[in-house]
Parts: sequence; C-alpha cells; structure tokens
Amino acid sequence: MYQIFMPIEWLVSYIFYGIHEVLAVFLGSGPGGAWILSIAFLTILIRICILPLFIKSIHSTRKLQTLQPQMRAIQKKYKGKKDQASREAMSRETMALYQEHGANPMGGCLPLLIQSPFFIALWQMLSNLKNISNGDLEPLGPINQQLASDFEHSSFFGISVADTLQTVEGTLGRVIIIIMIAIMCIVMFCSQRLVMLKNMPIAAKEGPQFKMQQSMVYIFPFMYIFSGAVFPVGMLIYMMTTNLWTLGQGIWQLEFMPTPGSEAAEKREMKLQKKLDIEKQLMKENDPEKYQELYGVPDERKKQREQPVKRKANKKSSAQTGVKKASSSVAKKSSVKKGK
Repeated sequence: MYQIFMPIEWLVSYIFYGIHEVLAVFLGSGPGGAWILSIAFLTILIRICILPLFIKSIHSTRKLQTLQPQMRAIQKKYKGKKDQASREAMSRETMALYQEHGANPMGGCLPLLIQSPFFIALWQMLSNLKNISNGDLEPLGPINQQLASDFEHSSFFGISVADTLQTVEGTLGRVIIIIMIAIMCIVMFCSQRLVMLKNMPIAAKEGPQFKMQQSMVYIFPFMYIFSGAVFPVGMLIYMMTTNLWTLGQGIWQLEFMPTPGSEAAEKREMKLQKKLDIEKQLMKENDPEKYQELYGVPDERKKQREQPVKRKANKKSSAQTGVKKASSSVAKKSSVKKGK
C-alpha cells in the first residue's frame, strides 16, 4: 500500500521543499517558522489546483439536488419491489434521468477524490521525516537528513511539528493540541452544516438521503476527534488550513453560486433585485432618456399630462355621439308624421 503513494509522496516532497526555500528567504533557514508555514502554503496550493474541479462539482451537485423530486418518485414507484427485474428497472430509469439532465452522481466527490492521495502522501511524508532525520530511512526527494532534522526541531509554543497528543511533553503542549483538534472539528462541522442549511433546495430536504447527509454532518467531526489524537502537529496544521479553506469556499458559494431553489439562492435573488432597483432609480433621476430607452417606461409627468386630455376627448366624442343619435331619432319621427 505504501508503494502506491510513493510517486505522489515524492512529488509532495519537492513542492514542500520549494515552498520552504521561498519562505526561508524571508524567515531564515534551519528550524523555525518557514517549515510550519510551508505546510499551510502547501495546503493552499493543493486547494487552488483543485479549484476548477470544485466549480465543476458545484454544477454536478446542483443538478443532482434539483433531480431529487424525480428520484424520489422513481423510488416510490418501485417501493417494496425487491425482485431482480424491479431493481434493474429502477436502476435503468435512474440512469436515464441522470443522462437526460447531464448529471453525474460522482461529480460532487471529485475534489475529495483528488485531494485524498495528497492527504495520504503528506501524512506519509510527515510521518517518515523523523526516521529520515535519524538516518533510519533514505532521503525523500530533496529532503535529506539535515533538512528532515530541521523540520523535526521546528516548533511553536514549545510543540514540535512531529509531536502528537500521546508524545508531546507538558500540560501546555497537550492543551494546545486539544485546542487545535477542537478548531479542526468545529470548523468542519460549521462548513458542512452551513452548506446543508443554506444551500440545499427545500425539495431536497426530505427522504432517507437527506437524513443520511444530516447524520454525516455530526459523524465526520466526531470521528476526527479521535483521529486528531494520533495526528502529528504538522498534519493538524494541514487539516485546520484545509477546513478553514472549505469554510471560506462554502461562504463564497452561498454568496455567488448558490443552488437554485435554496435559501441562499432566494436571498441572492432578492439582493440582486434590490441592487437593480437602486440602479434603475439612479438612472431615472440622472439620465431619464437612457432609462426610457432601456426599460421602455414613459416619463410619469408626461403620462399625467396626457391622461386628462384623453379623458376630455373621450367625453367630448361620447357627447357628440349622443347628440347625433338624438337628432337622428327626431328626424325619423318627423318623417313618420308627414307620411301619415
């Protein structure tokens, strides 16, 4: 299993080394903050690289969420039917629905699938740096024994980046690591819950799939409480950075690319409509000719002047019509009398 991720670990080591060399120009070489910040910048670089996939996953997730009512209708149609023919028919109808609307069930998982190998490679690299610094393992890419030793001795608040909750010495070190684990889990919970509450269509907030997603919001942060206890501090820095990025990314999505039919989408539509109304009002006051040209709405003052004229004309024409009718009836009566 280790050999599978070896090429990615080798690539990560070169990127990690390159970021450190740039930061060392400003922060100095040797043990210190340059190595710690290199972890955070490596995380940001990975997230930037998968940003196009994140945009693609948004569109894929949108399509899947808007198809939830049709999917529930298919599930209801075959509810209770456990024979092979019914299962195959339900699967065919579901796939036909996906193909018709261009939806991909795996599209929303792409960023996570791409990020996972780098996460594992970074975990392996950080775990092996101690053995490299001791001479038990060969150098990894550009990271030789001296550089690995510098990384191992890099610390903040007296905590080495290689320490874990079990290996750190002193109460203060344990408290700081526990705070880092808590921040990691709280930020993960907030980002997942924010997207679920604000960025899901109302129609999608029903059924077993939504209940499963709700449970995952609580399960994943809870699992990371125990995982964080065995993570080295360097990995906790990575997890905190990536979770903060995810939270910021979620807030950006709610503001600029919300899912249609969601609470965030309604809020954005109201905000855009309010902005458009303000722009129209300013244009109407400052450039009425352009306003009339763009929106085809006549000036209200002209309408007020024209309306009374039209009413008088209508009254006058109706009066003339009545007089003509009366005169014609009198003429008919007089012609009848003469005939007699």
